[in-house]
This record gives sequence, C-alpha cells and structure tokens, in this order.
Amino acid sequence: MNEMKPWFKDVLKIAQADSATGVRAAVRFPLSMPVTVHWDETTVEAKTENVSASGISLLTTQAMKPGQPIRFQLNMPGQAMGVAKDVHISCQGRVVRCQARKDAFLVAATIDNYRFSDQ
Repeated sequence: MNEMKPWFKDVLKIAQADSATGVRAAVRFPLSMPVTVHWDETTVEAKTENVSASGISLLTTQAMKPGQPIRFQLNMPGQAMGVAKDVHISCQGRVVRCQARKDAFLVAATIDNYRFSDQ
C-alpha cells in the first residue's frame, strides 16, 4: 500500500489529541460515499455526509442508539488522499447522536480506533 501524505498523518494526530478534551479540531471533509455499518448482529447500509479524522456523519434508514459501539470501513479515493491507490480504513467507534429526518436518520459517530488495510 502506498504511503499516506504527511499532512493527513498530522490531521489524524491533532484530531486524536483533541478528542480527549472534547474539542473539535479535525477538519471535516464533505464526502458522500456508501458505507456498511455493523453492530451486534445488525448490518445497515448508509451513506457518509462528512468525514473527519475523529468522526463521521452518516445518513441511514435505521435509527442507532447513542453510545452504541459500531464498526465500519471507509474506502477513501486515492486521488482525494494524494496517493495512487484507494485507501481502506477499518474503523471502530460509537454513536454520539441520532436525529430523525424526513426520510432517513442522521447519525453522528466518533472514530475511536482505525487501521489501514489492504483490500
């Protein structure tokens, strides 16, 4: 797998350091891409609304409970990341809030742990 650009590593470090204090310092990227979310025995298809190094905002047809641990994989376009190949990131996090919208739910979740993987 190609190496990440140094600026992205810096964004991840800043976001992780500030997440412990509750200060939002991570830059949000308005990315709309499909993502599959897993928790317990449930799997739900969703679409990202925005992504940062410390969290994610999703649109889905199923409500999620705040505090619920979740797992998901982000497939970031290599071009957006400044590398030749797409970047696959396996994430673990937890739901922070869930708001009903007209025909969907807006779910905000933290990204507590992540690892880069080859797919």
